[in-house]
Amino acid sequence: MAGWLHKPRNTSKSPIAVILPGLDACKEELHAWAKAFVDRGMAALTLDGPGRGETSFLLPTTHEWGPVLGAVINELEKRADLDGSRVGVVGQSLGALYAPLAAAGEQRLKACIANCGPYDFGKILPSMPPASQEVFRVRSHAKTIPEAHQIAKKLTLEGVAERIRCPLLVVFGAGDLLIPPSDGERLAREAKGLSELVVYPEGNHVCFNISYKFRPLTGDWMSKQLEA
Repeated sequence: MAGWLHKPRNTSKSPIAVILPGLDACKEELHAWAKAFVDRGMAALTLDGPGRGETSFLLPTTHEWGPVLGAVINELEKRADLDGSRVGVVGQSLGALYAPLAAAGEQRLKACIANCGPYDFGKILPSMPPASQEVFRVRSHAKTIPEAHQIAKKLTLEGVAERIRCPLLVVFGAGDLLIPPSDGERLAREAKGLSELVVYPEGNHVCFNISYKFRPLTGDWMSKQLEA
């Protein structure tokens, strides 16, 4: 898996926020968001996990994100300049489904942020534009769109959300035309740890139109959880 590690200056043993991109995004699009964490004393690892960015050429999309973040934490724990015992996971769009899947499956994660993610992608994908469905087909290494739909059915928080024990922040834009805010409400309601839901009335998908609001919010929240 490929990633960019952003580190704060003149600090050691920094906690780490691992940031996951969405369906048609990649790690290089997350540098500005990473800065919100670095400015608050955390390292930020923008990660192309399975089915994302350049890693998608080697590894297909998976629903098993606990082992994915487990492998990442194993590597972070080996580094003397980072504190691998204080790791949080952050995701946007489809990455905001992967992040809570990771939090449910990897108990070493200390916190999770989900920004405008679907609760059940199998129900969302068939209604998405054909180009988006084709992106998912390619990145899941499926041969056909129907096969891709079957893979998408595994990407769900049904029966999984209640295994999230770490603190959870769910961010949504009320004007999101791709993912209904009710998906975020359901995630926040079903998670068993401390959960917080923030819905911006003017926000669009991933709240891209108000990045000046969600980036400081998520940076401050993660800093508190990881004691940066």
